[in-house]
Amino acid sequence: MALLVAVRNFKSSFSKTLLIGVVAFIGMTANSEGDLERYEAIYHINSNLTIGEMWTNLIGLQDGKFYISAFAFLLNLFTDNYHIYFAFLYTIFGYYLVNFVYLFFDEKVIKNTKLYGLLFFISFALFFSIRNSLNLAFYTGVIYYMYFISKSIILKKNKFLLFLLLTPLFHFSLAILLIPTFLYVYLKNKPITCVILVVITLGLNQSSITGIIQQYANSNKGTIIEDKYRSYASEDGMERLEERYRKGELNYNWKLKLLNTTREIIIDFFSKIGVFLIFFYRKKLGLKEEKLNMLSLVLLLWATCNLTVNFSNGDRFLILFSAMAYALFIMMLEDVKKIKLYYIFTLILIPLSLFFGVMSLYASNKFISEYFYFSNFLIELF
Repeated sequence: MALLVAVRNFKSSFSKTLLIGVVAFIGMTANSEGDLERYEAIYHINSNLTIGEMWTNLIGLQDGKFYISAFAFLLNLFTDNYHIYFAFLYTIFGYYLVNFVYLFFDEKVIKNTKLYGLLFFISFALFFSIRNSLNLAFYTGVIYYMYFISKSIILKKNKFLLFLLLTPLFHFSLAILLIPTFLYVYLKNKPITCVILVVITLGLNQSSITGIIQQYANSNKGTIIEDKYRSYASEDGMERLEERYRKGELNYNWKLKLLNTTREIIIDFFSKIGVFLIFFYRKKLGLKEEKLNMLSLVLLLWATCNLTVNFSNGDRFLILFSAMAYALFIMMLEDVKKIKLYYIFTLILIPLSLFFGVMSLYASNKFISEYFYFSNFLIELF
């Protein structure tokens, strides 16, 4: 009911609170699937830690998901109910997801473009699916990053970039995002230079990248850096993960295979085509400062993804690139008909993305329990 009220009154500020509450309740009633199964175990394990041990884990780079562990420790001081812990984690995820979407909501643009603009915005809102929360720590960090860097671009205030220094606390692998962020400060109005970086990173081979990571890991033995290298970038680690993924795909039904294929089409083809079209026609479009800055950022994220795809599970950074590319497309709504080829592109992208968004919600039913539909916060608390 809360979800229906929030969607019906989307333009009101109260709808944001309702939507965040819906996401929090999904977490509170969720089945322990994906990473949630491990988080349940972490919650009980961390009840025995001391503040000193938590601090040592942070300073000594012993914990790759410090955000998950720290709040498990803190909430354990008040309750041993891990469902409350899940609700808290999903509240944070929902807060940044909802506020990220609302950053790009412009009533005048939607009104002027009528049904086309409304469907475009809905497809954007559904793109970063709740399904991503099955890998909660990583994608909470991703949406946190997207929110603050987008806020910096839209409001033209660099102070919001300082919040991005906390991104690795969500998931250590997100530390790599500090590289495009640093480059963005100097290249935000230089898309040609950013395109050159995209081309250069496309030409780098896997061995040269993993070699650099290996040297860094060897100089940080006994830390999460070495552990992540062994798990995701070393030859043995990559082979082990690839084998696990292949076995997992054997259990996919046709609906999940179709969902993953659609996701790959959007990420590997449409997102990149759309960004290229905007770059190619940037002068004819007469991009304003914030749009030019967003284009430069998206190109830098593209270049970063060219590096991360060389590691096992590194392609998940493509979700970040695609979501920010979609944010750029939304910013271009008022200019969409200036370039016929770009307009045709969006007419194909919108139904494809809507299909992907709806299918992603449907595919999330594995971890959304029946209590989400028939219960409420008070019942679950007591």
